[in-house]
Amino acid sequence: DLDFRNDNSAWIHLPNFLHGAGHSLLQSSWRYRSVMQGVIILMEDVVLFFGPFYASRIFKAFSLSALWIVNVSVVGFGLIVFLATFKR
Repeated sequence: DLDFRNDNSAWIHLPNFLHGAGHSLLQSSWRYRSVMQGVIILMEDVVLFFGPFYASRIFKAFSLSALWIVNVSVVGFGLIVFLATFKR
């Protein structure tokens, strides 16, 4: 019968220490990120979640070329908005 409740091996604390160090470094870098980077990350999450749903519907209803036209239009619009709001 193995009982791990009293196992105080040093190796078990190493991942916790490394995770804590990485987490604190990540938190300190978040202060220097801009709002635009946050919006880009949010939009990336939305695209990665909803992308397959809309892509399969457009591909099934129209064709692959229509899917490319929609994708290029959305990315082009995002680029125009980014360039218009970019601080020089």
